[in-house]
Amino acid sequence: MRVGRAPVLAIAACAAALAVNTVHAAEKITFTPKGSEKYPAKPATCEIAVFQDTAKPDRPHAEIGVLNYHDERHRTDTSALTLAVALPKMKAAACKAGGDALMEIRVTEAKHLEWALFNVRAVVVRYVAR
Repeated sequence: MRVGRAPVLAIAACAAALAVNTVHAAEKITFTPKGSEKYPAKPATCEIAVFQDTAKPDRPHAEIGVLNYHDERHRTDTSALTLAVALPKMKAAACKAGGDALMEIRVTEAKHLEWALFNVRAVVVRYVAR
């Protein structure tokens, strides 16, 4: 049985489209406020302190929300799925939320079928007057 040229080209086009769409899914950064109070945004280049593990700021602060960074990539393209890549973007989002620091940073990585999943969760804090 001979297959016509049009169906073969259609299958090739579909395969190419799938290959392009599976290389990288868009990263997503979300901020969930802890309360109803909104804080004024700071410039995207503001200084954000980072406290790893169980470290906390040594000055009075209030938790204003949780920042979540999520990215998915094909298993063969995981070079950008690192905290070093995510942290500058998370700092900019913390500035936009009116924060001064990130703490309780938790990184979760998983592989599912052809995908590598990367998630970073951090608490955004704002310094308060004594």
